[in-house]
Amino acid sequence: MAGAALCCGRPVHRAERLEETVERRLSAILMADIVGFSRLTEQDEAGTLTRQKAHRADLIDPAFADHGGRIVKTTGDGLLAEFPSVVEAVACAVAIQRAMPDREADRPAEARIVYRVGINLGDVVHEDGDLHGDGVNVSARLEAMADPGGICISGTAFDHLRGKSDIGFEDLGAVQVRNISRPIRAWRVLLDPGQAGQVIAASANKALPRVVLALIPILLIIALAGWWWQSRPDFTPADPAKYAFDLPEKPSIAVLAFDNLSGDPENDFIGDALSETIIATLATLPRMFVIARNSSFSFKGTATPVQVIAEKLGVRFVLEGSIQRSTDTIRVTAQLIDALDGRHLWAKTYDRSLSTVNLLAIQDDITQDIAISMEAELSSGDPAHSFLRDIGDMKTFAIVGQAIEQYRLFTPEGNKVSQEMLLQVLETTPNSASVLVNLAWTHWYNVTFGESTDPAADFAQSREYANRALELDPEFAHAIIMLAWLDAYSLSYDTALQHAQKALEISAGDGTLTSLAAWVYALCGRPERGVNLFRTGMRLEPYSPDWVPFSLAYSLTMLDRYDEAKVIFQSNVENANSTVAAWSTSALAAIAVWEGDNALAREYISGRLRENPELSMAVIKKANYAIRDQAFLSRYYEALRIAGVPENPPSATASGD
Repeated sequence: MAGAALCCGRPVHRAERLEETVERRLSAILMADIVGFSRLTEQDEAGTLTRQKAHRADLIDPAFADHGGRIVKTTGDGLLAEFPSVVEAVACAVAIQRAMPDREADRPAEARIVYRVGINLGDVVHEDGDLHGDGVNVSARLEAMADPGGICISGTAFDHLRGKSDIGFEDLGAVQVRNISRPIRAWRVLLDPGQAGQVIAASANKALPRVVLALIPILLIIALAGWWWQSRPDFTPADPAKYAFDLPEKPSIAVLAFDNLSGDPENDFIGDALSETIIATLATLPRMFVIARNSSFSFKGTATPVQVIAEKLGVRFVLEGSIQRSTDTIRVTAQLIDALDGRHLWAKTYDRSLSTVNLLAIQDDITQDIAISMEAELSSGDPAHSFLRDIGDMKTFAIVGQAIEQYRLFTPEGNKVSQEMLLQVLETTPNSASVLVNLAWTHWYNVTFGESTDPAADFAQSREYANRALELDPEFAHAIIMLAWLDAYSLSYDTALQHAQKALEISAGDGTLTSLAAWVYALCGRPERGVNLFRTGMRLEPYSPDWVPFSLAYSLTMLDRYDEAKVIFQSNVENANSTVAAWSTSALAAIAVWEGDNALAREYISGRLRENPELSMAVIKKANYAIRDQAFLSRYYEALRIAGVPENPPSATASGD
């Protein structure tokens, strides 16, 4: 409930809390955190905490006292503070950052405590001794942009320092960051006393990769974000009354596409691959409910608030993050949000050299953190398959990512481009199970799109690729479900069902795979099981591809559940792509005949024939041949004849239905 707290079991609005004092004023805000705190405590928890306490007692707290600073909040690795002026805030930060290297000089570089600091002068809300508002938000973004051991300040703070400080500054330019509509002007403090008084213009930095990296905003801050996000007033928790679905009993999560902050669209595939791998891994956990990739990625590139995403997808937790790449390094940030109460369970930054091995290590770290935070047991060995594990160099990795994006367009043109790119990768990376399975689907769609000159040969090639993938990874569920489809359309129904069941046992939490298995069951004469699986798949993937709701409705039609089917078919006619809309119109015509309204049925088919004069029973039979229930097919075909579908097309070439 927005703007409310919970007291004695009932919501208490802020207006009722008379003892609370709220004041808004201009303040100098300093935010700081320890770089890599989780890594340091993992390596030496006791030693790290002891040294940090010593730094606080001997350096940091005295420096704050000397410069009139007030520490508002502290955590194990960070703090939020207020100063009477920007001059004092910057002087304090400079004193601390210049002293820290000597205090940690006896430690190896990778084990040293190093701070990042962000300073802003802005409007903040003072509420019961706490600080909120835009001024704090900007400070957080600046802190995350700072170099390890460095200080980053805002343009407004810089303006108040002119002529009042003997330090130097480097202009980082105007940076657009998330959740703040306007660009932030950022400056890097030059801590070297030899650079005192220097002001380096932004244009001098554009060729330096390190500074380019610094220009890219970091969305999250390590652990400090946990307590800060809990209290910030600009996050409205999700409203249970607005949820599109009932929350599952087990922990539920949507993993959003990681934002690409690198400024180069060609790096999108890195974030997408990382998100997909996390989804695939979490989907193997029986105690977790994980939204499928197609649905969570539907919000990619939008400014949809997290709580709205949670409401639309019906989940409690949302993982969002970003990647930023320089020439040979990558920074990944991630935060896990409890949308129902607005808490950020954790927020972390991972800095690594750029390689698939390091991306996998980051993926493992994130999934482990999610599992622990959501009290789910992460299965050992990571049974989820990922093409990240198949590919050794980033150039090949990029080609695969781009090929998969083309494949997912589900168009003849995109399918052709994807197949060509994947074949190129296969020449140099012949042992990639994921590449093989994606190639298998491209051959399948050659037939589906009517692009195949030899359907039997394409199906055979698809089967060969799927089998090769299974030789490399016998537990690769998507290779197994590919075989299930091939078996079903080869009329080997029992084998198809066995493959579908095995795929579900391996990865029952995968929404896409669940829907693929559902259609296998429907084809093989078990539409009841198909309907149940489709509903499960669509819950895991609320934004399912158009073929999924159509196939659900078609399965309902096999069960004579016409009222349920008609609602879905009619929605498809209005909202689905043209192919699925046409299929749905034919199904509605058949149902109209079965319900005794032949006039309506003929109206449906007349419209189809105007759009596609090549429509015929021959075409429809070709599309439906694999359905095992011949009694249903006979009734369906007869209904369409009554509705006015001609037996053969008027020309020699027939299009697909």
